[in-house]
Amino acid sequence: METLSSWQERKRKLEGERDDLVRRLEVVERDIKAQAGYGAIYNKDSPALTLPTEITCLIFREAHSAMEVTRKGDQIVAHLTEVAISHVCRQWRSAAIGLPILWSSFYYHGPSATHATLNRFEIYLERSKLNPLELWLDFRQAVRDTGLHFAVLNTALMVVSRWRLVSIFSDGDSPQYTSRTSTRALVGLKLKELQAPCLEHLGLYPNLTFETDEDLAVIDSIGPHVFTEGAPTLKSVRLDASAPNTYLPPLSAVTTLRIEVGKSPTDVVMFSLDTLRAILMLPNLENLSMFDTMCDSDIPLEDIPLIPMERLRHLRLSDNDPVFKLLRIVRAPLLESIIVQRASLLVENDDHSQLQYAPVYSFPSLTSLVLVDSTCDILCAARHITIIHGVSNVNDGILGKMRYHSPEHPIWPHLQTLVVDFRETLEIKHRLAVFLKSHQHRDGDLTLRISDTRAKAWKEVGHFQTLYAAAAELCTIEEVPEKELYDPKPWPPGGDGVRGRRVDLEADPFSTNSKLGEFLLGP
Repeated sequence: METLSSWQERKRKLEGERDDLVRRLEVVERDIKAQAGYGAIYNKDSPALTLPTEITCLIFREAHSAMEVTRKGDQIVAHLTEVAISHVCRQWRSAAIGLPILWSSFYYHGPSATHATLNRFEIYLERSKLNPLELWLDFRQAVRDTGLHFAVLNTALMVVSRWRLVSIFSDGDSPQYTSRTSTRALVGLKLKELQAPCLEHLGLYPNLTFETDEDLAVIDSIGPHVFTEGAPTLKSVRLDASAPNTYLPPLSAVTTLRIEVGKSPTDVVMFSLDTLRAILMLPNLENLSMFDTMCDSDIPLEDIPLIPMERLRHLRLSDNDPVFKLLRIVRAPLLESIIVQRASLLVENDDHSQLQYAPVYSFPSLTSLVLVDSTCDILCAARHITIIHGVSNVNDGILGKMRYHSPEHPIWPHLQTLVVDFRETLEIKHRLAVFLKSHQHRDGDLTLRISDTRAKAWKEVGHFQTLYAAAAELCTIEEVPEKELYDPKPWPPGGDGVRGRRVDLEADPFSTNSKLGEFLLGP
């Protein structure tokens, strides 16, 4: 049983510990003041601290623009320059906090978010003042407090007039079972009747799954479903394959449109013919990338009016026979590059000797043609052509034409670079040799680009009578590392026209697998 004296003894002990802590705190405070005084004297003549504030802010802006938030695998690599700068000294902190552009980029990674993340978001919005915003909002996974996602979304919506570059990811589910309180549903509802006067880039990834044919309705209009009050400066749009059903933004001013697979892709995007034509005929469209697109129409191609795409420069298609086949009636005088994966465009003609001369529109500005497990009859004036076959019948289509050559009807008359990789057969190697010989007689040198591992195999004695030596007599062979050969360059070439992007976490789904020697769609 405790007595009064024991309680008094405990009280004196605690008071003594408190006094010790107070004395230690006073010592620490003196040390801090001493360090601050030393730092002030030491930095008094520092050139970096004697610069005018305007020059210092220009340096901060350059440092901020040079650093990015990127992804490596499943990890987000964030170099928050603004935080580092604001912790150097009081002078820099004052200048940094007063520079709105440093605080105008913010990413919210839901799975690792806490209420401190929300507080930091609010601080960024306050410090960025009226500066246009770059936001990356990931709501795909639940957090302990489900209200955190909605609080972040509501906070972002309060400044929608300042949105410039925005990407939103939500948790995938079936439309049939979507609760009105789910993140996906709230995102759709809250984005609907909005106006975004500064919005230049929009990425929407609802990650829907369609379990029935009723869920996967035919898209019979190009909306808009969101930002119905207008987004006049919107020029870059990225959507996952499920978004066009309920998330199409205004597209009239868009120059870059990408409808591609996401982490939980739906099977296809089903457009009506009129809707598909409306997308292809968007007046300002320069770059178009579409995956897994279907067209709900059985109208013969010859009964469909020509599709003018006057400004289109770069086209990329994957698992997309309907759009690929429409190329026959597309007129795109400025088209520079075509990338096609797992698609087919063939002229139906039983006379194989005349197949290569079939009347197929030749895009006059086409420079680069990349065919990945695809077959086609595009015998255009492209100067750089890549043919990669990993799984499909390599004899089909464009490779099959190599055995037919004629001075009157040359294949790729202006070809400068040919990149090839496919399963080796004697027949295909013979066709390649025939093509190289025919091209040798025309003006202009040809460079044949192959992987270093393929070159090593071709150099082996007895490998199709030393194929490497035979090919080297007909053209210039360039060996490149296998990784480089199968690594697709950033798309679209030259960028999408959106400047100042700092948060770069939207991975390009068009990736490669060098071990298989084929292009594959990545997550």
